[in-house]
Amino acid sequence: LRGQTILSEDNYIVSPTAATANNIQQSGFTANWSDVGASNYFFDLSTDNFNTFVTGFSNQSVGNVTSLAITGLNAGTSYQYRVRSSDGVTISGNSNAITVLTIPATPVVSAATDVTQTSFKINWSAVSGATGYRLDVADDDEFTQFLTGLENLSVSSTTQSINVSSPGTTYYYRV
Repeated sequence: LRGQTILSEDNYIVSPTAATANNIQQSGFTANWSDVGASNYFFDLSTDNFNTFVTGFSNQSVGNVTSLAITGLNAGTSYQYRVRSSDGVTISGNSNAITVLTIPATPVVSAATDVTQTSFKINWSAVSGATGYRLDVADDDEFTQFLTGLENLSVSSTTQSINVSSPGTTYYYRV
């Protein structure tokens, strides 16, 4: 059907169906949609349900493709995308909208504080958009020997006190 007008039963051009994004990163993702045999697709990207658009992504002509790699976005931010198809003359209505949350930024961990023979306090920076953190504490810098209960520990604040039973031992942590 390429190069021909794509009509539904009601003689309207068929809208594509937006599909789940993949390759989600801190600064981007890949948007996907169904192939309706269009000669071109138009893409919109927003952070506020299409009241405004991300610069460069309002009615962006993307050609005859069914996915688009989006880069240069903000970490930990919710985005919405939608697409339209075209036969070169007519443009369809909007597809469904897909919401994508980019991965939050990586927290910056600082040196341990309140260090004693049997405890220390881990501190890190807050990350915009994060609703929680995951903490690992290990005996080795390769993180293969986790302390009991301290692998992928869910933490809601930006500090965590750790009790240890081996004075004089070096411990490694990451958030």
